[in-house]
Amino acid sequence: MTEPSAFGGPIRRGALFGAGVVLGLLVGGGGVAIAWSATATSDTPSGAAADAAAACLVIGKAEIPTLKGLDLTVARRWDAAAELAEAAAAGDAGYQPLADSLAKVRQSMQLTNLGIEFTTSISHAKEFCARG
Repeated sequence: MTEPSAFGGPIRRGALFGAGVVLGLLVGGGGVAIAWSATATSDTPSGAAADAAAACLVIGKAEIPTLKGLDLTVARRWDAAAELAEAAAAGDAGYQPLADSLAKVRQSMQLTNLGIEFTTSISHAKEFCARG
């Protein structure tokens, strides 16, 4: 159904609905952006720094895997830390040592070779995280 407009031509209800939806999305998106920027703090890491911080948080909480108790949940936590470290290194090469250490941890767990390289790699990752 059409109605006459103030500009002389008919207005379709579908066009009004579409314009209303677009306007609502713009206003709603703007509101979310304002709320997000208002609640974000300058000391909250973002991007590569956030990925590295999350990897270090996982490392700090994860149990050290052993062959005797190589639990799938523990392995997944270390794998998640390795993924986060890789994402951090992709964004900032300064995180590459962390990614390399965790890649060795991951590979050692996959091969169930939890020897010297494994423990050294965990130590290097923890040292990297301790430096901040």
